[in-house]
Amino acid sequence: MIMYLAVLVVGCLIGSKVAMNDGHHQKLASIQSIALYFLLFIMGAKVGMDKDMLRSFGRIGLQGTIIALFSVLFSILGVSVVSKTLFKFDRGEQNDL
Repeated sequence: MIMYLAVLVVGCLIGSKVAMNDGHHQKLASIQSIALYFLLFIMGAKVGMDKDMLRSFGRIGLQGTIIALFSVLFSILGVSVVSKTLFKFDRGEQNDL
């Protein structure tokens, strides 16, 4: 977990120091999409090779769906609360937090 955060922080630091034009943003977006597709492919291949996972896919699928729904629900709720708080602060209104 620390490794993922460290890589993210290093990327943010480098990104904040490097001036990029629209061409660089387009290239990075393409690389990001390709990396995501490759990651999804590898994950799918790994799931396909695991026979135990394939046998229990119905149960895992239901649990995964429930977890995904709650993740989306609480993400939307969290973004809504943070957005309302920040926009209230930006408009100069009293911030109750």
